[in-house]
This record gives sequence, structure tokens and C-alpha cells, in this order.
Amino acid sequence: MTLRTQPYVLILKRQKEVILPPGKIYAHQCPNCGGPLEDTTDITCPYCRATLNSPKYEWIVYSILTPEEYEIFLHTNQLPKKYNTTNENA
Repeated sequence: MTLRTQPYVLILKRQKEVILPPGKIYAHQCPNCGGPLEDTTDITCPYCRATLNSPKYEWIVYSILTPEEYEIFLHTNQLPKKYNTTNENA
């Protein structure tokens, strides 16, 4: 079996005015209300309904680019159209 790898660049996003949340997602607590979270694939808190994977609380993966796409992004500050569905810049 031959294993092939290809490099990718992850673009992370977070809001500028992020404050430390009352809970930590990695400690299984809601970052909005601090409520306990169980292992789940849900993306909302069962107590306050806050979105758990939000750039309001932490860094999230915004885009995954090839090295060539990343070079274009560096020069234009625009994500390729296939990734930029909201017309936002990272």
C-alpha cells in the first residue's frame, strides 16, 4: 500500500474582541454559560442554546486551502470562491 500526503493550509478565524468565556469547550463546559457538556456531536448548548463552535469563543477552522490557493489568498486577501460562500474575508 502506498500512502500519499498532500499539504494543506488551515485558515483559522476568531472574533477580535474575544473574552475569556465562563466555561471551556475542552473542559466539557459551555463557553457561554459554563454548563456541563457531555460527549456529543451537538453544536448547541442544551442549557442556553449558544453555538459551541463559534468564533465568538475560540479559534475555528474557517477554510482549508492547498498551498497554491494559499499563495493567492496571501496576495489578494480573498478566499477562493468555492470556500467563500458568505463573501467574507478571513
